[in-house]
Amino acid sequence: MRILFVGDVVGRSGRTAISEHLPGMIRDWALDLVIVNGENSAGGFGITEAIYQEFIDAGADAVTLGNHAWDQREALVFIERAPRLVRQRALRAAAQPWSTPKTASARWSSTPSAASS
Repeated sequence: MRILFVGDVVGRSGRTAISEHLPGMIRDWALDLVIVNGENSAGGFGITEAIYQEFIDAGADAVTLGNHAWDQREALVFIERAPRLVRQRALRAAAQPWSTPKTASARWSSTPSAASS
């Protein structure tokens, strides 16, 4: 199995690199699973639904988050309808006083159409 994990895509330049290069990498390297960390993809502060969709459209099978995911309040709204968005479970610190969604797992099958969370 060939897996690519792209760590910490930051801002527009990082998103452009994903959009321009990821489809070719998937094809050329015959990748089976692609995971992109998107927690800083909105100008270095969080993620938006449009950016999440950009990553999925480019070929990402999953988008992971971290402590900066909640910098865009929009994430709290769309996270429940983003089945391939994997979010942290343990980051409920004093710096994040609002209640973060608690689900932090995802499951994939060998076929993309059968992916679920």
